[in-house]
This record gives sequence, C-alpha cells and structure tokens, in this order.
Amino acid sequence: MAPNPKIQFARESLAVARLTFALMRNTNVAFFPGMRFSDAIELYYISMAIFIGHLEGRPLTVPKLARAVGYPRATLLRKVAALIEFGYVERVGRFYHPSPGVNIPVYRSVLTRNVRMIVDTGKELSKMGSLT
Repeated sequence: MAPNPKIQFARESLAVARLTFALMRNTNVAFFPGMRFSDAIELYYISMAIFIGHLEGRPLTVPKLARAVGYPRATLLRKVAALIEFGYVERVGRFYHPSPGVNIPVYRSVLTRNVRMIVDTGKELSKMGSLT
C-alpha cells in the first residue's frame, strides 16, 4: 500500500518511521527482553544520554541528565536505578557512566544489524532525492 499522498514527504517519513521502529524493536529485544516496549524505550533513551555524555568526555550528573531527557528528577532517579540494577549504568561520584554490562553477548550483531538498516535507509532516502 502506498503512503498517503496528503502527507507531505510521506515516502521519506515512512522510511524514517520504519527505521526508527526497527531500531527501537532491536534494542528492546536485545537489552530488555520480556519488558514492555514503552518501559524499555524509556530506559534506552536515558541510557543513550548517559552513553553520549560518557563518550564525549562529559559525563552527566542528575541535573544535567534530567535536562537532557526532560524527565522530573524523581522519575529520572527511578529509571536510572533500574538501569543500574540491569547492570548497564554505574554511578561514579556524581556522574553516571555506561558499565561493562552494556557489552551483552549479542551487542555486535545488534549493532551490525542497526548500522545495516541505517545505511539501507540512507540509500533509499537518497534515491528519493526530495530532501537533498
């Protein structure tokens, strides 16, 4: 079925939506198996902010993390506690960092699959040409 032509950039939006959905689904299955999708995505969202801060050499404190993800402090602390319990995040002083637990056995295959999907979607979008 073709995308609705009344939606501006419908084909491009469809490609990006499919990519985003697939990336989130892969993450849910790999890192949070059996967890409700919406709960897993919230945890992944927070962990990505922590991951980015760590890799950019600017680890996040609670106030910076709360601003980055837009969550109230109490909610954020509950979610970070869950990430610590899963073994994906650790607190060092005032800062949060990814822990070695992020190196799950299937991480390479999940990352490889995600990169392949991103490249394929990029190729698909570049053929459309309407946004370049």
